[in-house]
Amino acid sequence: MGTAFSSNRGDQRGHGVDAVRRLTEADGGEFWRLRREALQREPASFGESVEEHLKLSPATIAERLGSNSENFVYGAFDRGALVATAGFYREQRIKRRHKGTVWGVYVAPDYRGLGLGRAVMTALLESIRALPDLKCVNLSITSTQSPARSLYVSLGFRPFGVEPRALVVDGHYFDEEHMVLEL
Repeated sequence: MGTAFSSNRGDQRGHGVDAVRRLTEADGGEFWRLRREALQREPASFGESVEEHLKLSPATIAERLGSNSENFVYGAFDRGALVATAGFYREQRIKRRHKGTVWGVYVAPDYRGLGLGRAVMTALLESIRALPDLKCVNLSITSTQSPARSLYVSLGFRPFGVEPRALVVDGHYFDEEHMVLEL
């Protein structure tokens, strides 16, 4: 299911987003490419390293995108190129199946400030809310990411703790704030 999305600001920059939709196996290569970009440009924002990502092939990513109805990724596309993403996975253990985690939220630099982060998160949250017996959604954000934090708070997430030195990138430590959205 796709959502039409247009932005006058995007048109002024020469960008027009075609759709925000759930990724499929056919999007594996584009997702692999944009995820690599995210990890290279914003290493302090993600728990995965670019080296770890490069060990996965686009075919492996494509297989994962098509394999599970309770784990998924949404993306925004501009003329077929993936420019923004947000992912979700649901806990599988019986005692934890009532919760899930948002991960991998990224908007390519040329597309920031156009509302794409909100668009992919809104679409993602719509699908999350449709899952049976899901009671809460968690996410973690590097404490330096103020714009993303503001977006999450505006979507109903609330902080519940800070993990000091959660990530280390090139010898520099970053705290992570943990947030929850109760459904």
